[in-house]
Amino acid sequence: MQVFKPAYPRTAKVRWGWVARRSAELLGVWAGILVVAVQYVVPGLMNTIVPLEKGNLYLIVEGLCKLAVPNFIIWIMGFYAIFHLQLNLIAEITR
Repeated sequence: MQVFKPAYPRTAKVRWGWVARRSAELLGVWAGILVVAVQYVVPGLMNTIVPLEKGNLYLIVEGLCKLAVPNFIIWIMGFYAIFHLQLNLIAEITR
């Protein structure tokens, strides 16, 4: 079994319809990341600033736990945007 191939199959032309769909999806995913950040992360950070100033450990941990899910969603969406959409777009454009 061969692990490395010196030449990979290439398409004859760029599928511009596919590129347009993936570009729209990429913009949508980045817009979704922005919405999650603005709606959940920023208010969560603002609510955690007061306990940080007062040194209330319980409220600090609670604020961090409330930020965990939105940050995980942003991380997953970013991973999908970069490693699936963006890299596949580059691969399609370069054939």
